[in-house]
Amino acid sequence: MIGWFYLDKTRAALAALRDYSAMKNILATTPQAVKEAYEADPGGADKATLKQRYQQAREFMDWFEPAWRYLSATERQVLREFYLRDSLRSGATARLQVNLGYSERYVDKIRGRALDKLAKQLYGG
Repeated sequence: MIGWFYLDKTRAALAALRDYSAMKNILATTPQAVKEAYEADPGGADKATLKQRYQQAREFMDWFEPAWRYLSATERQVLREFYLRDSLRSGATARLQVNLGYSERYVDKIRGRALDKLAKQLYGG
């Protein structure tokens, strides 16, 4: 499909990274929420909405996690520090320099390489 050539794969991979924690949270809490919604209103729309969100989260994880596992432990750690923590990038480079013993330049190199690898795994390229 020609549209894939115009997709900014790096930005799309970043958006997927940012959604990762939310999807994990949906999968962790939704079965109980669905049960509670059903008990409160057995025929209600809330149950259907929650089931749909759960299904979307499951599909996301089935798509995302193989690409995530393809990265090395260091690459995942770097991306986690930059994009999956509450503080996001604030101080990520400094924390990684201390934890990994790498220079700022090398941490940035790992981050760029890891994003490229993740984007290629998710979207091809």
